[in-house]
Amino acid sequence: MDPSTPPNPMPEHELGYEILTKHKEAIRQLRFLANWGPSQLAKVYKIGRSTVNRILKYDAPERTRPTQTGIPRILNQQAV
Repeated sequence: MDPSTPPNPMPEHELGYEILTKHKEAIRQLRFLANWGPSQLAKVYKIGRSTVNRILKYDAPERTRPTQTGIPRILNQQAV
């Protein structure tokens, strides 16, 4: 039997876009419950090791920006 490569757990992920929260949670669980290292996680998820470290370092599953409320808009004369 030939050794098989595990399927990519994030087939819908496109480079340059944010990783979905469910994948971030899975990475955290594999790291802390299964004791996988960042390089092993990076290999399975096909992302960079620095990305894995960034996910593990962030304390919340979703990115939060309390100062940014939405798309920046141009103020008109009434709003000024």
